[in-house]
Amino acid sequence: MVMKMNRQKFKFLAFASLLTSCVISDWATAQEFDQLSDDVQQVLQRFEGNWAEIDSDRKSRMIAGAERWLQLDETEREAARARFSEWQDLSPEARAQVADQLRQFRNLSDAQRLQIRRAFENYQSLNAQQRQRLRELYQSMSVQQRQQLRQIFLNRQQR
Repeated sequence: MVMKMNRQKFKFLAFASLLTSCVISDWATAQEFDQLSDDVQQVLQRFEGNWAEIDSDRKSRMIAGAERWLQLDETEREAARARFSEWQDLSPEARAQVADQLRQFRNLSDAQRLQIRRAFENYQSLNAQQRQRLRELYQSMSVQQRQQLRQIFLNRQQR
């Protein structure tokens, strides 16, 4: 019975892998602007003139981003526009710092990323006064105290 399940899982994974490679292959070859869906073309229309000059990796990311954009409702789109506006207002140094932090976050284990997301959700659930108090408390800590606090959290995670 276990062997049969393992074979079924293997067949499913092999099929899923084959299907994924076919989809990615089709997606990679369908990167001429006029081959994109009408909706994706509309989202990416400002890039049409120099589409041929954009490298394939960037095109893939842009297409994926356009497809994600199309899945958002208007409230989510407004929030995304606001975040993009904030991003544009950042200095080049601040943008580089944010990009570096994002790379560091992506290099964390799944468990570490989940822990950070949960901590952020907990922080967001606090009222404005509680968040301000927490920020002030953290800012008043010395570098050594902050490191000790991080170590406490790391030790909790490892349990």
